[in-house]
Amino acid sequence: MGMRLPGGVHSPDTFWDMMIQKKDGLCEVPKSRYNIDGFYSTSKPHLRNGMDPQQRMLLEVIWECLESAGETNWWGKNIGCYVGVFGEDWLESSLKDSQNIDRFHAVGTGLFVLSNRISYEFDFRGPRSNGYLKSI
Repeated sequence: MGMRLPGGVHSPDTFWDMMIQKKDGLCEVPKSRYNIDGFYSTSKPHLRNGMDPQQRMLLEVIWECLESAGETNWWGKNIGCYVGVFGEDWLESSLKDSQNIDRFHAVGTGLFVLSNRISYEFDFRGPRSNGYLKSI
């Protein structure tokens, strides 16, 4: 299981501890939030740099999920990908500077592409779908 939740929660154990202790996740957004290494990505650097931070973070969390499960043989397998998502802040922000929009903008910022990006990056061959407002 992989996750990024408010309050610095990055694992099921810390999530469970937060629930048991009845804490909330209210906190400052850490400056490291948008520092994504790209170690998991097959995308070219110019594509990675134009990706919505949600998309980059999702790829990182999927990598961690597979890693923590001990899974090493997922390439080309019939694995489905379902993503619940909300918020297009990066897209709205990026549209303010229309002079710097390149041809890869749509696939780097659209929420509609998340499950497809994961399937492409990890070579999942199963069904895929995005659910807005986490309604899936």
